[in-house]
Amino acid sequence: MTTTRTLATLTRTLATTGLVSATIALAASASGCSADGGEPTDVSESAQTSARRVPSLPHLPPGVDDFYDGGCADRPPPACTLSTHSGAPSLRKAKQIYDDFFRPARPASAEGFGWTPAPEMQTLIDTVRLPVLPRTASVDAIKSWISLRPDTPRFTRSDTRTNLAIFSELSPDLLRDGTSAAYELVNARDFVPAALTRYQTPSATSDIMATNFVYRIVRQPWRMEQALADCTSDPEIPCIDALAALSDVDIGSVVDVRFVRWVGGAAEQSRLYRAVVVDSGHAIKTQATLGPSERGSPYIATDHGGGPRLLWRAEMGGSLATLLDTGPGASGALLAFSGATGTGDAAVPAPGACTDLNAESWRCAPDERGTMKTWVCRGLAWSPATLGCRIPAGVRTEP
Repeated sequence: MTTTRTLATLTRTLATTGLVSATIALAASASGCSADGGEPTDVSESAQTSARRVPSLPHLPPGVDDFYDGGCADRPPPACTLSTHSGAPSLRKAKQIYDDFFRPARPASAEGFGWTPAPEMQTLIDTVRLPVLPRTASVDAIKSWISLRPDTPRFTRSDTRTNLAIFSELSPDLLRDGTSAAYELVNARDFVPAALTRYQTPSATSDIMATNFVYRIVRQPWRMEQALADCTSDPEIPCIDALAALSDVDIGSVVDVRFVRWVGGAAEQSRLYRAVVVDSGHAIKTQATLGPSERGSPYIATDHGGGPRLLWRAEMGGSLATLLDTGPGASGALLAFSGATGTGDAAVPAPGACTDLNAESWRCAPDERGTMKTWVCRGLAWSPATLGCRIPAGVRTEP
């Protein structure tokens, strides 16, 4: 017999079970709970409140707790719009948070980036020329090939030589069109030439990268707590932007970056900076096999019409692109997976907490009345799935 209840949102501190304070949407008819226990029933995110507060963590920028996803779970910006508890315009507020976080570490002008001559730059660009990825490859394979994470399973990436040395010694068959072997040999911790495309020029009230920065924090606050702790861990290497990589494998990573510009035909590179990856490309196969734009770049060329090969690509915020003023199309850069990743002094979730780090995990525990239930971690809260301990086969479980 199923007892129908009016949907209500109850906030409980489940101290006796090790569960953190959770917002619980209880509805026997909606959750599938019945007198005989039944089978575990999926608790959809739409059945939970979308207005949960972002936890207050030391490395997250002030003000992000005013945002909630408002339906962005499956449609990241710009396909959706973040919402605010206060009713403040979300685009304007996201830009303010983004600017306030990164502006203090940025130079005041393009000339402040610490440019120095880089006569070896053209040799590096000409030599570390990756082959065109096979157009028949799967999206998942491409994501792995172009990720900068050294621990990506498809890569060996055990070579400690510079990329210039590695590519200088590659045989022609490893650099022919339609192969991926060269990608697997890249030393991800050494710099690779990259094209930094950019989002639209920011207005006074909006910058898409700012919205993506806040969106990633709202959706994955604990992951971003670690990422921002990493990015800001060394005061000698400023953390100055949030980037969108081509591969979502890199989200939450920190990259080392030197910007590149050409002055009178001579290459110059900036001092060392860091950036945090908060988003990834949404047309990854097209961009990985054809390049970021029809125009290419005066600095890093792309593979349109059988031309020069696409190197790594990322997208930076419009405000940083405007500040750099390195020219039209894409800006030149050198990127490397940063040794800072995973080293920052980030806050750690309390034992038993439901966070984005253990999302979609299941556990059995009594509720505050002592009734045994099966719980699933979704939306930063433990939500009841069914009475009794009935964890589905094949799912991630919490002890």
